[in-house]
Amino acid sequence: MKFAILDHNNSAFPIASAMMGLGHELVRTEPDLLLIDHDSPPYYREIIDSFPDAQIVLYPHGDPYMFAWDGIWEVNPRTAAYLSSNIGSGEIMMGYGYPNPIHHIGWYRCEQADFKPIDRIERVVFAPIHPLNNGYLNRYHKAANVKAYEALLKMPIKLTVRHIGNIPSNGLWPVDGVRFVNGRMDGSTTEADLVVSNVGTYLATTVAQGKPCVAYGQDYPKMDWYSDDTLKFSEHWDDYSEYLRYPYDVSNGYEALEQAAMEEAAGWRSKFVGEQFTAQKLEQALEQIL
Repeated sequence: MKFAILDHNNSAFPIASAMMGLGHELVRTEPDLLLIDHDSPPYYREIIDSFPDAQIVLYPHGDPYMFAWDGIWEVNPRTAAYLSSNIGSGEIMMGYGYPNPIHHIGWYRCEQADFKPIDRIERVVFAPIHPLNNGYLNRYHKAANVKAYEALLKMPIKLTVRHIGNIPSNGLWPVDGVRFVNGRMDGSTTEADLVVSNVGTYLATTVAQGKPCVAYGQDYPKMDWYSDDTLKFSEHWDDYSEYLRYPYDVSNGYEALEQAAMEEAAGWRSKFVGEQFTAQKLEQALEQIL
């Protein structure tokens, strides 16, 4: 089979590599199958429309990223199936009525490692919710960044802020003693004793690597769009917010960091990281899809 793939932030290499290992041919034109990380915003629709004869299959835009079609974006009628990296995202999508088949292929963003507790918290990395490429960050995410930042500034830690985009666009500001590092949207993480992040790809990847994590900004619905005036919110947030909730939250103060440092969020990890990706899982999914 000939396939093409849109690589989102260097995240799709394991999938592409597995496809080629299974004997499929990576092509730029006239594929039988297009693997893409989203199917609804105008940019993605234009790409999909440029491959009129290809079967369309989605892989995750991020993790856990299951809310996009919960009243925010319309499902593209050409999409045949969704490849989920974890069981929890698929269960949430099925719960709110995502119409396409969902196939679990396992966690592919990094090699997993066992949880490593730490006795003393010193270096903490704060990964704020990042703006879009045009610098826009909605007011809810910006307010969540500010609230978490202010809470961390009061704690006895050495704080590093790993930011995407400039510091003001994240809603933050320089403070003496706080280190700022430009992050990369390539799945890489920053060395730290503990990470504070929203429940997204950075937190989930760090959890998968066995590092203590604390979440923030969990009390507002998932949302997306391109301006504060046109924001759309997930319609069934109240149905799955507790299921998605990470157990350690910075709103509970320094005690949350101490708890996260010693005890893994094993239940959350089993749902939203889960088993490691294998080519065999991918092959089984493709056999069912095709």
